[in-house]
Amino acid sequence: MICIDSNLLIYAFNLSSEFHQNSIKILNDVVSSEGMAICDISLIEFFQVITDKRRLDKSLTNQEAKEVIERISHNERIKILSMTNIILEKAFSAVTEYDIEKYGIYDHIIAFCSLENHIKTIYTANTEDFLRYSSFLQVINPLKI
Repeated sequence: MICIDSNLLIYAFNLSSEFHQNSIKILNDVVSSEGMAICDISLIEFFQVITDKRRLDKSLTNQEAKEVIERISHNERIKILSMTNIILEKAFSAVTEYDIEKYGIYDHIIAFCSLENHIKTIYTANTEDFLRYSSFLQVINPLKI
């Protein structure tokens, strides 16, 4: 199973993104082969970005974004990784070790959700955000493969 960062989901539903078609293919391939995981925090980030008219030329309405998230959460080939008290405790106990500040906490929690759920690979367009976790997480930008 591969964890998907929110940026690939955003590209897949952002019709004006240069990565739109590639991201759709990547997501479909992952879901149909080994299965996909996505963190609940990534779905929140997806909603936040994809409905922001200031950030995207072709944003989704909140209803459209809600429907995308519902389809994801009802797909039996997609596992939603939820933050738990254990994950939060482990993640926050490691903020100094990983030198986490500000918005880096989101990727930090995603990495620890993956670790706790025994997921060893993440697909992201922002590989540099996850390289500090390479001791337990293989970081791949599938848009560059």
